[in-house]
Amino acid sequence: MIKRIISSIILVIIFITGCSSQQTPKISTDSENTIAKVSKTYGETSPKIKVIETTEEKNEPAYTVTLTGNFVYGSHKSQKLKFSITKDGKKVWNLMGDGWDIPKVNIN
Repeated sequence: MIKRIISSIILVIIFITGCSSQQTPKISTDSENTIAKVSKTYGETSPKIKVIETTEEKNEPAYTVTLTGNFVYGSHKSQKLKFSITKDGKKVWNLMGDGWDIPKVNIN
């Protein structure tokens, strides 16, 4: 009986701590600054970072970033912005909002 209770408690602790959940990677200050610059360029000064995933593009470490906010591209508006960024924050590409996408992005 006691073994069963202890096993149940351990399972509950594992479930509560979310040991299978994906954690957001720690990103560099340069990447953070570039993400903020991209967001501001498309009309949102205070975006919420929804997802940052580590990936690799053409053998270069990168992130796929998803932001929520109020973004604008010409006459198009979107509440979600998704794009890829190198880990050093120097290149941004595949920027997508609801109903629009920009394959190459120049952020200087």
